[in-house]
Amino acid sequence: MKIGNIFEKSQQLEKEAEQSEEKYMKSMDPIDRINMNRIKAELITHHKHIHRIKVDENWIEGDDNIGIAAVEFYHDLFSEGKNMVDNSLLDLIPNCISEQDNQILIRDPTTEEIKQAVKQNIEARCRLPEEL
Repeated sequence: MKIGNIFEKSQQLEKEAEQSEEKYMKSMDPIDRINMNRIKAELITHHKHIHRIKVDENWIEGDDNIGIAAVEFYHDLFSEGKNMVDNSLLDLIPNCISEQDNQILIRDPTTEEIKQAVKQNIEARCRLPEEL
């Protein structure tokens, strides 16, 4: 397998696009404009396409193989049992509230608190019968 300069094709197309644009600007010939647009389209297509990816120490080529590798990567990344969060970083964040205040904030609301919030929300929109 040949491993070459991955930027070589891009550099070549960018140079050709620049040259074709200069040629068109000088001549204003419709044929030169068509050629310039063709080269620019090829450059855009080249930049949008993933030609190959490296998985571990192996290079994967081909759209189907790259697709399979991407699905496997994200499946493994988001599968159960894998904790991608480094909880040790949380220790670097300073506490802004006390543990007691935090417990109040994270507890489930009582039924009475829910009724009161709903009632206040509805009363803000319109008047209600007292049975709510």
